Amino acid sequence: MAYQEVNEECVASGNDYYFEELNDWTYYDAVGTPHPTNASVSNYSSTPCQGGNYPPASATAVATDGSGYTIVARVDSSGVPYTPTVYARSGTTINPPIMENGGPESPGYGPGTVTDPNGNEITFSVPDYDPFTVTTTDTLGTTALTLLAPTPAPGSPTTLTYTDFAGSSATVTVYYSTYTVRTNFGCSGITEFGPTSESLVSEIELADGTKYSFTYEATPGYSGDVTGRIASVTLPTGGEIAYSYSGGSNGITCADGSTATLTRTTPD
Repeated sequence: MAYQEVNEECVASGNDYYFEELNDWTYYDAVGTPHPTNASVSNYSSTPCQGGNYPPASATAVATDGSGYTIVARVDSSGVPYTPTVYARSGTTINPPIMENGGPESPGYGPGTVTDPNGNEITFSVPDYDPFTVTTTDTLGTTALTLLAPTPAPGSPTTLTYTDFAGSSATVTVYYSTYTVRTNFGCSGITEFGPTSESLVSEIELADGTKYSFTYEATPGYSGDVTGRIASVTLPTGGEIAYSYSGGSNGITCADGSTATLTRTTPD
């Protein structure tokens, strides 16, 4: 979790008082993808200055990227942030470490937890910021997964290390390609996404050297752009699964954003 800290000043009874304002809280998921919000909190109410138009000590905000994450941010009377809480659409609760202005900040930077809807909990730690390293530990205290990604470098390969059935260390590497992502669904009253430059997964290389490859749906009316929806997956065996979208408004149901018609085909 990252935020931007600003030192603010107010005047009361002829004296200057300073307080901290923590803005633009952003949740970084397990592979380093940012999910920004407009959340702002401050310890303004703990100063003698009252009645100003400044953020409260706690705030709840939904990520602006449509991911469905809800972030609860809080700050104490000294301006130190509490460990935030993130809720996923699935019902999973996440208590992530904190990074101030893109760098480590204490408290909160270090162990975090993820609790699924059934109450199962895993613990993760972030001992290094660059490269961005996340170590995940299961309920038995065993290291289940280590993620390594250069940060901040969107589009750089991400390496995940795990223990295979033989007890040896194995890796999976995720590669990205840069696309211009733009939608053109044509739903009345709904703003289209993009065009923006985005890093989308292009390949996933497995421990044995085989890989999955991905392509994305072309944006209607904009040559070279993609909508971000999957067009095909090539399997390690060489087989391919292709997806096409039709019906509705360029393949989408405007009422709720769902796919109107999805057709899945394979060569065999």
